[in-house]
Amino acid sequence: MKVEKEKRLVTIHCNDSSSVRGTIYINQGERIQDFINDDKRDFIVVTGVTVSSGFFKIPMRRDTLIVNKAFIKCIEEG
Repeated sequence: MKVEKEKRLVTIHCNDSSSVRGTIYINQGERIQDFINDDKRDFIVVTGVTVSSGFFKIPMRRDTLIVNKAFIKCIEEG
């Protein structure tokens, strides 16, 4: 059975001062807060990614990145 997902464009700010901008996929009607607080998931899949950090002079681009929730400081939608 396939579950329809909603695309949400987010910026994830990490504990190491880097930020990840891309798309996450959550269940229809689900809040991002509920998605993040789900204890069944330790990682979040983000697609269409741009990573910015003080370590990189040019933002890195990736098709897909898997982010460990333990390293997330906050998430902004939009």
